[in-house]
Formats: sequence, structure tokens, C-alpha cells
Amino acid sequence: MKLLYYTATGNSLYVAKRIGGERLSIPNLLRRGKCTVEDDDAIGLVFPCYGYTFPRTVLDFLSAADLKSNYVFAISTYGAKDLAALSLMEKTASKFGISFDYINSISMVDNFIPRYSLESQIEALPSKGIEEHLDKIVADIKAKKRHAPSASFIEKRSTGKEQPSLTFPPDVDSRYEIRGCVKCRTCMKVCPRGNIDIFAEERYFHNCDFCMSCIHNCPSNAIHLPDEKSTARFRNEHVQLREIIESNNQL
Repeated sequence: MKLLYYTATGNSLYVAKRIGGERLSIPNLLRRGKCTVEDDDAIGLVFPCYGYTFPRTVLDFLSAADLKSNYVFAISTYGAKDLAALSLMEKTASKFGISFDYINSISMVDNFIPRYSLESQIEALPSKGIEEHLDKIVADIKAKKRHAPSASFIEKRSTGKEQPSLTFPPDVDSRYEIRGCVKCRTCMKVCPRGNIDIFAEERYFHNCDFCMSCIHNCPSNAIHLPDEKSTARFRNEHVQLREIIESNNQL
């Protein structure tokens, strides 16, 4: 089994680790032009849902991907709610000739600090039943079960209404405020798009997924948003910083 994943703060990587198999970073595959993936057993994609849609890096990969397997699945991580996001992913993938045998999602910590405080998100973790839900997903995949997403008319309509306000342009990085940077280069190493150079005249190159990996993984807590609800930062407790760097390393 091959697991293709995209991670910013470790949630999707943790899910990929729990599923098992050979893990391949989507940003690294895309950067190297290796978008053809083959595995007789299964190929899975694991990625976060941002604002009822998906990171541009994931969509770029899907547009170029050639997935060859008898069983293809997709798992999306999300925070508060995903509404009709899975149906949107299924529809988007089909445009690129990709059909999923199984597609599901799992609610984890929402790291979108312009809307949520991390303290409240972490406090709500026990009620989400993450491990139980993951056990079910892993069992389904091992049994090669099929599962198609479903969304009500209201969910699809709500997604269509809310998505524009939560979809950000590539120059959203112009909102970042830098305070007390020690030039450790961690932000450069964890950015999935190679969008950061702390030694350049302009640190950000306006090619941003708004995954906030640079914000949450900065050891000095030096990167901020003017409208953030919390100065606390998050990385999945089961994932180490070096794993995020290996997933997205641009150096």
C-alpha cells in the first residue's frame, strides 16, 4: 500500500501513519514530477480540508496524477465541519480521471486561528473520538470496503455560500506579521510550496496554500496573523517537527 499525504501541522501525517504502508509526500512528488504512482494492493491520499476545499498543492497533484491500483481511497482531515467537501473532492478528482473506491473524513484539531482558539479546540478533543474513528477507517481500508460521500442539498448549498469567504488568494501571506524571528529557517523547511526565504528582501513569495505550517511550527512563535484568536500553536502530538520538515523540505 502507498499513502500519498500532505501535512502542515501533522494531523494528516498521523492518519497516514495509522493506516500504514509506504508514505509518500505529495509536495515532494509534485516537485520532482513523479505523479505516476503504482501499487497492486492500494493507493491512498490523505490531506486536510481547508474552508470546505483542499490545498492548491493537492489539487495541483490531482491534475497531474496517474494512480494505478485496484483500490484507491481518500481520507480528509478537518476541524469544525466539512459539509459537502468530500463530494466536491470526488467531483474534482473525477475531472482528472481519478475514481475513489472509498472516501471518508475525520474531525481533528482545527488550526485555523483566525476563527478558532487552539485552547478551545484542544479542550474539545476528547469528544471527537478520533482514535475510535481512525480504527473504523483503518479496518474499512484493510477490508477493501467501498464508501461514497453523501451530502444533503442544504450542506451543498452551505458549502457553496461559505467557501468563497474561506478561499484565500496566493498572496494571503502578505497578512503575516513577523516578531522576534531568530532566522532558524524552520519556516522555510516546513513550507510545502517553497514560498519562504528569510534571507530575501521579501520573505514570502505570494504562492501560499495558507496551511499555516510556518506559523504553527515556528519554534520562536514569531509568525502571527492580525486577527488570530490565539497565540498558542499546534502540532499533532504523535508527529515530530523533523517529520514535517521531511514531508515539505524545500532545501
